[in-house]
Amino acid sequence: GSDAAKMSDEELRRTITNGVAGAGMPPFASLGDKQITAVMAYVRDLQGKAENVPMPGSPSRGEQLFFGSAGCSSCHMAAGQGGFIASDLTGYGTGRPPGEIHRAITNPSSDDNQRDKQATVRLSDGQSFTGIVRSEDNFSIAIQSREGKFLLLQKSQVSDISYNHETFMPKDYGTRLSTQQLDDLVSFLMQVQRKIDPSASQQKTKRNWEEPD
Repeated sequence: GSDAAKMSDEELRRTITNGVAGAGMPPFASLGDKQITAVMAYVRDLQGKAENVPMPGSPSRGEQLFFGSAGCSSCHMAAGQGGFIASDLTGYGTGRPPGEIHRAITNPSSDDNQRDKQATVRLSDGQSFTGIVRSEDNFSIAIQSREGKFLLLQKSQVSDISYNHETFMPKDYGTRLSTQQLDDLVSFLMQVQRKIDPSASQQKTKRNWEEPD
């Protein structure tokens, strides 16, 4: 089939209007000019979310921020390096427009993908543990601490469990980082998938299951 990204607006309009004989695409002339224009805008928008979107900043400076002063790697992994407590961001920026990535950094509470159910578990002996809930049934609850340690707690030992859906992610990146730094961080997330070594993506999360003393 034809590559819409290489078509001029006139060629794209003609393709949508007349269809593509032999390719299974029917003509859409019946939509009318206004709706065809809307379909064209949508197709162009989809292309804008592809990998050839211009990056707003420097991915190399963004990488230094991610693994350095911004502290992202304390919770997130990228290209096989970083923390385990939050989602792996290796492929997060691929196909996403810069504005969406920027919003996820500066307003993490609005991004449902960044939120995990957290719990503070208090045991009968007074010990207390807080972390992300990784599994739970009628008999046990497994949580992962910010440091990445897994704890398997038996509910027979539990006196109380309190839950919340807040994110560990800092909410002050919009003020703590400059506009340039945010652009650099966004750029790193947009390109990290392209530079990853295939073996790095196979890195397994190390899970040390422990039971409290």
